[in-house]
Amino acid sequence: MPVPQEMNFIVEQASCLFLTMVKNVSFIRLTTAILDNYLNIYL
Repeated sequence: MPVPQEMNFIVEQASCLFLTMVKNVSFIRLTTAILDNYLNIYL
């Protein structure tokens, strides 16, 4: 059984990873939306 400090560290790492993933997904969605608009305008 991990001690509370270890548990805390694991939770922090997990939430950090989760936030990074969420940011990447939002960034990709934003980029895709911008590219779609760009292509619709210029093609």
